[in-house]
Amino acid sequence: MALLNSILEYKPDTWDERDYDDVRFVRIPLQKRSGEFREIEAEFLGKFGSDKAVLGIERIQHPFAYGRYQIRKRHLQKLNGRIPSEKRVFYAIYDSNKIDQILEFNCDERRGGCMYNKYGYSSLSSEYVLVVNTFSDYGFDERDTHRYPEYLIRHEKNNTRSNDLGYLFDQLKLY
Repeated sequence: MALLNSILEYKPDTWDERDYDDVRFVRIPLQKRSGEFREIEAEFLGKFGSDKAVLGIERIQHPFAYGRYQIRKRHLQKLNGRIPSEKRVFYAIYDSNKIDQILEFNCDERRGGCMYNKYGYSSLSSEYVLVVNTFSDYGFDERDTHRYPEYLIRHEKNNTRSNDLGYLFDQLKLY
């Protein structure tokens, strides 16, 4: 537990104090009026369009994934002499029964249940989207160390536009 306590000394400022003795991560529902909720909602709607309604956002506090990410970040800094740039990406969760498994194994595509929406379609047929922090200037995919989950968004479409290319791709599962 000493290592976990060391990781938690560097946790994001937004994280609540929690005990992780019996769990690897926790999901914290955000209040709709909070600045944190509004920031993530605005980013999501800006990327995927205003035809969606955000029903809820949960902050994911996963110190084990976060710790691996920070170790990799420091490693890349030593290799390249600079701190790697970071960005948020969105993973469509197409099997909501696997949300906890997806979080447990840090969005590992080999386990199924989620897909990175790299095309930025304005429509998503999935009800849940996972917001993930990752390195922006590296083209590698190391499965586990180059990202950590930040937020889980539950949303719905306000209307269905059958002539929308993203909607058609989602409906036909052309990923």
